[in-house]
Amino acid sequence: MKFVVAVASLRNQWKLTGNCQMIPLGKGFFIIKLDNEIGMRYVWNGYWMVETQALKLREWEPTFNPAAQKVTTTFVWIHFPGLGMEYWKEKIIMDLGERFGRAIKVDETTLKREVWYYASVLVEVDLLRYIPNQIVVKTKYWSFTQEVQIPQVPKFCSHCKVVGHLASECRTNNDNFKFGREQTRKEIKQWRPKEKSKTGFDICFTNEEKAMEQQVYDLLVSEDEVIDDVVPPLLYTEEKLDSIMDKQFTLDIQKDFPLLSAEKLLNVASVTFQMPSKTTENVSSGSI
Repeated sequence: MKFVVAVASLRNQWKLTGNCQMIPLGKGFFIIKLDNEIGMRYVWNGYWMVETQALKLREWEPTFNPAAQKVTTTFVWIHFPGLGMEYWKEKIIMDLGERFGRAIKVDETTLKREVWYYASVLVEVDLLRYIPNQIVVKTKYWSFTQEVQIPQVPKFCSHCKVVGHLASECRTNNDNFKFGREQTRKEIKQWRPKEKSKTGFDICFTNEEKAMEQQVYDLLVSEDEVIDDVVPPLLYTEEKLDSIMDKQFTLDIQKDFPLLSAEKLLNVASVTFQMPSKTTENVSSGSI
C-alpha cells in the first residue's frame, strides 16, 4: 500500500480540531504529529482501518529504527465470562482491557447488555508479553478473581518474533529448513526398487512347492486307505515272504484251472448280474 493512500484514508476518518502531520519513516512506519492532546487521545483510543488493514499505534520513542522493528502486536477480543452486572460499564471494562495492552473499544453487544454470557473488549496486545488466563479485580469493599478468555489468537513465530506464522512455518528458521532438507535426502537415499521374488531350483523346493507336495501326499495316503478297505493288505511277514519266494511253483493249467462248460458259465454270469459282489459294494462305499 502506498503511503499517500493511507494518509488520505485516515484524514477522511479522523475528525480533528487541530493540525495533523504524518511523516513517513519507511518499512510501513510513520509518525503522527498533533498539536493538541485532545486530538492525540482521539487517535490513540480509536480503531482505524486502512482498506483491509488495521492501523497499529505505539508511543513515540527516541532512536527509533524502522529496519530493526518487528511487529509483535495484534488486535484480539478479550472476554470476561461471569462478570457481574454491576461491572458492565464502559469505563470499568476498558480499565480491565488496559491490563493486557491498549484497549480500543467495548463490544456493542456488551454496551447494550443484550447477551449476558460475557463482557467483551477489543485490545491491542503484545504477544511477546505474558497474557494471564485470570486477573484479580479489586473494588472499594472486596476483591475477586476474574476469568479471562481469548477465543482467537493469531499465529506468532517464536523464532523471528513476527505475527502471521508459526515457528514450524518460518522460512528464516535455518534449523527447521536444514532438518527438512536432510529428511528429504534421507528418504531419497533410503528408497530402493522392490526386488523380484526368487524362484527355487528343482532340488530346492519353495514353500509353495512344499505345500503342493504335502497335498499330494495327503491325497495319496487317503487313496491308500480306501484301497486297503477294498483289497485287504497281505498279512505276511518278511520271513514268510522270503520262504515263499524261495520255493518254485509249478502249475498244471488243466488240473488247477479246469475248463468250464457253457452251462456253468451261463449260471455264473446270471448269478453275478442278480447279486452284486462284495467288492463292488466296498468300492462304491469307499469312494471319495
